[in-house]
Amino acid sequence: MFSFFVPVSKVQKDRRIMRETDARMAKYSRRGLIVNFIAFLICLYGGQFLKQNKELTIILTIGLLLVTFLRGIFLFRFDHIYPRAPQQWRNRYFIATLIGALWWSVIMCSITIVLEMRYEAPLFWLYTVVFFSSTAHAFAPFQKFLSVYQFLGLVPAAIVALLLGGTQGYLYGGLLLVFYVVLTHQCRLMSENYWERLEASYALSRKAVTLEEEKKDTRASARLNLDFLTYLVSDFDKLIEKSTGRQKEVLQGLHKNIQRFERILRKDLKIKNSVFNIRHEIQSIAADYMERADRKGVLLETSLSPTLPMRLRGDPKRLGGVLQNLIEIGLEHMQNGMLLVEAEFVREYEHAGELYITVSLNTEKQKGLFSREIDENILLKENLSYAVSQALAELMEGGIERLEIPGRELSYRFNAKLDIADKAGQLDFHRNSFAGHTVMLINKNAGLVDIKRQALEALGFNVITETQNERALSVLQAHTRQSKPIEAVIYYFESDAKEAQHFNKLLKTKKELHYIKQIVAVSDSQKISLQRRLKNQMSNVFMLNRPVGLFELESIFHRVYAEKNDVDQSIEFSLYPNVCKLHLLSESFRLRQSMSAKLAHSQLLIRDFSNEQALLESLQAQPDLILLDVSSRKAARSFISRLREFEHELTPETMVPVLGFSDDAEETCTVYDIGIDDRVDLNDSAEELISLLHYWGTLH
Repeated sequence: MFSFFVPVSKVQKDRRIMRETDARMAKYSRRGLIVNFIAFLICLYGGQFLKQNKELTIILTIGLLLVTFLRGIFLFRFDHIYPRAPQQWRNRYFIATLIGALWWSVIMCSITIVLEMRYEAPLFWLYTVVFFSSTAHAFAPFQKFLSVYQFLGLVPAAIVALLLGGTQGYLYGGLLLVFYVVLTHQCRLMSENYWERLEASYALSRKAVTLEEEKKDTRASARLNLDFLTYLVSDFDKLIEKSTGRQKEVLQGLHKNIQRFERILRKDLKIKNSVFNIRHEIQSIAADYMERADRKGVLLETSLSPTLPMRLRGDPKRLGGVLQNLIEIGLEHMQNGMLLVEAEFVREYEHAGELYITVSLNTEKQKGLFSREIDENILLKENLSYAVSQALAELMEGGIERLEIPGRELSYRFNAKLDIADKAGQLDFHRNSFAGHTVMLINKNAGLVDIKRQALEALGFNVITETQNERALSVLQAHTRQSKPIEAVIYYFESDAKEAQHFNKLLKTKKELHYIKQIVAVSDSQKISLQRRLKNQMSNVFMLNRPVGLFELESIFHRVYAEKNDVDQSIEFSLYPNVCKLHLLSESFRLRQSMSAKLAHSQLLIRDFSNEQALLESLQAQPDLILLDVSSRKAARSFISRLREFEHELTPETMVPVLGFSDDAEETCTVYDIGIDDRVDLNDSAEELISLLHYWGTLH
């Protein structure tokens, strides 16, 4: 069966869309049908054609009426006829419409021949142009039919006008042909645009349906996963109770990650926005893994950029959780080499930017970096830890990137968007505070030497580096002979302590080198071992806690240069000349009394408080330092949050350092995430405690 419209696309085959298209065509055609017949009668009424050709007028009118009636059957009974056979209705209506167009051409040709473009003939021509322009929008979707319809309605009249000749005949006929060509081109574009628009709309609607179905599937899958994780957490609780030793440790790690991941999926885990000391947060977390790294022969160190602000605003607990997971993954894989934690902050705006923390596992040897014998429990723990870390990073508007050089290096790069807490963006060290002093850095690891050299230079030191102890000894002697003595040497404690002990003996045997201060970087267990080995040879030997950062370096050198030196008095200087105001807050009268007694001989003006509100009101006096009892983590976090808000209104440029202390030294080590700048160990000597408090007081 011949058809003026053959559907080819999904849109044109969609019954709902085609019904809407045909209904739109029928709606506009009904209006045009009635208007067309009335306009014909108005143009003829009282005209010259009616007076000269009454019989022909009656025939033309009756024919137009019959065609109008035929088309009207299809249009006004659309809702009844169309549902039975849509394509059949469309074809029959198109044929009836073409008959109507052909009959209109007969009318136009008759009027043009009889009146020769005079009297009402130009009016008929004008109406025809307007009428066929308006119907183009109604029939636009069906371009093939529309081109035939316009040809039958316009071209015959144009040809008759050209055949009549004369100026008017050629002018009217030529213009009508040009109009036909232009209108045909315009209708083709309208048809293409119409279907393209429907195609796009159809694609979007299908996509929306697909997404909704996927969303339902995702919700169902998520619900199933959540239910599974809930039951798994419950089962792990039972397993942990029955397990012991290493198995219990692994299960506890898995339980912690599964529980955290479940909370992320349930969206119960919220990212908080509090002020915290990023430098001490990273150093504290790294220090927690120091003993474990030493047992595996791994050198764990940090490298904090000098441009890293002191305090940031974000969620230290979640950030710390990510860093802990990445360090744990690294230590599970390593059996020697160096694990380095690097941190830098890139400012994007004046008080906002992006924090980057990279955990790198590397070695100078090609083989032996990664453990080959990794059991399934370790792999499972690693995968869970990494998945949890990625989820936490995404919550902090960041991510984690894994980079690997097979057999050589593995890095995890974590980033998160954070704000700088204090407008001054202070650093927790005094830049160039040791300018004019010379030190030597000794280590076999060239990468570590380069990192720590940069840290020392940031403090103002002139740094000389060596990789061998024998060579270092020669350089020290040469500088002494040239009256350019090197004041101190820094080296790392090796696992067996022989090298440190040997180097210490070498310095003791050289009388000209007795003045040199030895600074040994150690972990807590190494400190005990070194003290036992050196025994009475500890003069001029200082223990530097690892990981070694700018704060640790500055603190140890304050102690080194505070001691008298019989050889060179020029290196001695006053460290803390200013009197500092300290506010002490604790509900425990015993703790307040104990702390005040310990600080009795310091140059600190101490005011103790048992009430938080009273201390906040005392900020008008501009204290240099606040010492806070953190025995209750919840109360301490709440106070620090109130303090920072109150302080922001009072002095938004800077923040008063807050140091935490408690009866439980181990508990104090884990409270950096509540917002303290540093911790105080009550077991330290009064000298060490006063030195630490003076340092923070002068920083403010």
